[in-house]
Amino acid sequence: SGAEQAKRPPSQPSVSTDKRYYRAGETITATASGSTDPDGDPITYYYRFFDQSAGSILRDWSTDNTYTVTSGEEGHVIRVFAKACDSRGACSPENSTDVGVIKVIRIVPSADAYVDSCFPYNNFGNSPNLICGVQFEPIVPTITPPEPPIPYTQVEKSSTDPGYKIAKKCVYRTYIKFDISSIPSNAIVFKANLSLYKTGHSGDPKAIQLGAHRVHSSWGENTTNWTNQPSFNATATWSITPPTSNNLYLSWNVTSDVQLFADGAQNYGWCIKSSDEEQNTRVNFASKESTNDNKPYLRIEYAPKVD
Repeated sequence: SGAEQAKRPPSQPSVSTDKRYYRAGETITATASGSTDPDGDPITYYYRFFDQSAGSILRDWSTDNTYTVTSGEEGHVIRVFAKACDSRGACSPENSTDVGVIKVIRIVPSADAYVDSCFPYNNFGNSPNLICGVQFEPIVPTITPPEPPIPYTQVEKSSTDPGYKIAKKCVYRTYIKFDISSIPSNAIVFKANLSLYKTGHSGDPKAIQLGAHRVHSSWGENTTNWTNQPSFNATATWSITPPTSNNLYLSWNVTSDVQLFADGAQNYGWCIKSSDEEQNTRVNFASKESTNDNKPYLRIEYAPKVD
């Protein structure tokens, strides 16, 4: 019985890590503490790192309390085990804690299209362009203008006086959505940026903001037009002021929306539109049908949630 008492194991330790989420190349540092040995023997803590998602041992039991994450573990859960062993070889029950590894993905759109109020029944899903904003387009007056001629004035197409219908307002909105089914339902989204490549503009782009509005209902790339366009949030998730320069990507922070999608909300994508649909400014972007490589994309940083 004396030998049995001498081999009584230490108590179970607690185990923690220096943070909960890691990127590839970062080092997990685990700390075990709180064990006591009933016989007063010295104790040593041992650690084990296990890829819970892949079911594989990353490092078996050793006194090394660190593990450097590799790209192969991105998007995985790593379980960190700890135990306390005394100088006679008696070991405590194991304890563990989970950490998540951040994964970065870049997704091209599953659908994109713009709509044009001046061509309300036309579909532009196959266009190489995406267009947002407003453009006033001159039209021929329906009566002979008086002398002296009336100055060009921006007038709604619906103006009741045909003599002043010298410009019609065309409103453009872009719809875009992405398939994010590769993200697990229990993911935590750290960052999600929607990026479009600006190819040109008319008017003063600094006079407006372009907002990304979460869409509420379904739409089809080859069927949506001005008359059947889906509804969307009145308030933009994120807005930007376009620069005057061209041939560069502009990005919207849509992290909160992508988190909603990962949590189970319906994903109908976004409407990109001008904050002022009376301002004569139009901005052009490359669509997924563009012949160059500057297509839209959604960049997401996520990891499985851990308790």
